[in-house]
Amino acid sequence: MADFTELLEIVAQMSEDEEIPKRVRESVKEIKNILEAQDEEEDIKINNCLELIEDFGSGSEINSYTRAKIWSLVSKLEEFNQ
Repeated sequence: MADFTELLEIVAQMSEDEEIPKRVRESVKEIKNILEAQDEEEDIKINNCLELIEDFGSGSEINSYTRAKIWSLVSKLEEFNQ
């Protein structure tokens, strides 16, 4: 089983960051739930998280700070997807 500790820390920080739009923070909370789920395999969890990020990651209304946080999260997720 992969150790998602660092990934969960990033997700926790993002979900509490008031500079990140509310809809993104809510999606990040969904990512946390996916990662903590006990009934799915790790690769499925990672792919589900990446799909969820695709839904909000390309929006033009997202500021550069939020976009940087999102790409940091994507990078960390992709480390597990190798």
